[in-house]
Amino acid sequence: MNLQLTTDERAYVLKELTEAEDYLKTTLSKIDDHQFVFKPEKVWSLAECLEHILLFNTTIFGIILRKAEAIRDTVPETQHSKEKLVAIMQKRRPSYRVQAPANLVPTGKFQEKKGAIQEFSSQLATIKNFVEATDIPLRKIAFKHMALGLVDGVGWLSMIGGHTKRHIMQMEEVIARADFPK
Repeated sequence: MNLQLTTDERAYVLKELTEAEDYLKTTLSKIDDHQFVFKPEKVWSLAECLEHILLFNTTIFGIILRKAEAIRDTVPETQHSKEKLVAIMQKRRPSYRVQAPANLVPTGKFQEKKGAIQEFSSQLATIKNFVEATDIPLRKIAFKHMALGLVDGVGWLSMIGGHTKRHIMQMEEVIARADFPK
């Protein structure tokens, strides 16, 4: 078993991250700042969705980097392939809501779309640069997802793109609402 990212895995993760970034920018391209912070009842605003994405990415990437400092001698037994993890993360069922952990709940940080998108793009560039250059044995890095169990570093990096796409779908639901500002 190859413990580092293979060429195919590296390409897969980079594709997921690039697709997520392009999808976000396209979805928000015609949104103004008033629409960006519009807060429907009982759901997150577009700004809150993007803040949550940033919090998730920061947390996951930070854990990977911290765990890389103390690599295990053994390879943990994980339950899902990177492709299955992405598919699960992208599956959006509006009737089934998962409560985000407290550290991933948005706080209203963003009031302007431009700054939020710049922060997102900068963060993704950092993660992409890591994926392109790392030789860390990511299969030896694993930590639990609250619903999916133990996930290794390759799986987590793959899930960043899938998780982002899931919340962009949530943004599209907000934009499609009858009470969304025109």
